[in-house]
Amino acid sequence: MNTIAVITRTKNRPYFLNRVLEHLLKQSFKEFTWVIVNDAGDRKIPDVCCEVARKNNLDANVIHLTKALGRAGAANEGVENSNEPFIHIHDDDDTLEPRFYEKMVSILKKNSAAVASTCGVTRIVEYEKKANWHTKTKTKLDLANSPLPIFDLAYENKITTIGTLFRRVHFDTIGGFDRSLPVLEDWDLWLRLIQIGDFLLHPEYLANYHIRPVGKDKGMDDVANSKLSQHIQVERQIRNKYLRDDLKSGAMGMGWALNLHHRQTLNRLDALLARLSGIKNRFTGGG
Repeated sequence: MNTIAVITRTKNRPYFLNRVLEHLLKQSFKEFTWVIVNDAGDRKIPDVCCEVARKNNLDANVIHLTKALGRAGAANEGVENSNEPFIHIHDDDDTLEPRFYEKMVSILKKNSAAVASTCGVTRIVEYEKKANWHTKTKTKLDLANSPLPIFDLAYENKITTIGTLFRRVHFDTIGGFDRSLPVLEDWDLWLRLIQIGDFLLHPEYLANYHIRPVGKDKGMDDVANSKLSQHIQVERQIRNKYLRDDLKSGAMGMGWALNLHHRQTLNRLDALLARLSGIKNRFTGGG
């Protein structure tokens, strides 16, 4: 059995899926199985990619869903149809540097109590030209602290799926991704996993998170380009869910952590807006 199950959710995006395959074949650590989850899209490209992968000695298989399950549901299907002890959610538009799996596996093998390892991530903004996607800008995202503080993760999602490897046993224990969440399903998963153990950081930038202009992307990673209003709505939903759990239990838990800094931030923004309004009124002669 291989060490890692690499789960790729995809739907009708041949260019990106072929790019994933290209980068997987360059990995220095080869003990992984590539599980392609076709979320009720055309079958041809996933099948071809799987065949090419196998011809290049990469263990691969395809799960064809007859009904679209969305991001969380498709990811759960991929994990449920694999057996490897480590899981990596590799969306079909992101890419990896060649030593990603080598470094991430090494961290978890050396630290048995850690639930996940994560690394530096480069955000790549892409543009389309002549049916291909090209890099417009590259930005190295701020690195998380190691181990990742719970309060930091509760304040905002500090890590990405493409940059994070986690243990399957804990994924199974907490019940996987919440299928009711259309976006931010990864943040919700991290919030539950970090209650079990630490996320350890490797300082190298070994993963690439690709995004494109809104309206240009029709595939499964709509989280990268989804409407801000949807993210805000789901973020509130998640914060409320955990706070309700705290209120029911009568104890301060993740709901408290999620809402403490969030409320403090809102209060600071309100105070800042009030000061700016006062300054404006002085200059304009307003009341």
